Amino acid sequence: MLFGAYKPKGITKTSIPVFAAAKEFYAPKYDTIQPDDWKTPDLRTLVHWQPILKTDDSGKATASFYNTDSKGENTVIIEAISENGDIGYQILDYEIK
Repeated sequence: MLFGAYKPKGITKTSIPVFAAAKEFYAPKYDTIQPDDWKTPDLRTLVHWQPILKTDDSGKATASFYNTDSKGENTVIIEAISENGDIGYQILDYEIK
């Protein structure tokens, strides 16, 4: 009998996913604002989520999003993993007046 030609007893071959599927969060589209849209404030706590962001040849990337209607300090948390496994992390604070 050839090695591997039969299933050995007591050995299970399986795989475990390394990363979870990307989550999706609601983001309003303000392309066509109607007068009634101004009556309902945008009070989201998570303003923007972008699980995949590619850099250009110089290593820079940009993202744009609409802010919440809540005034005050906001925090942007950027977490990154390169194709080589390098990790990047930065926190930026800004204020909405």
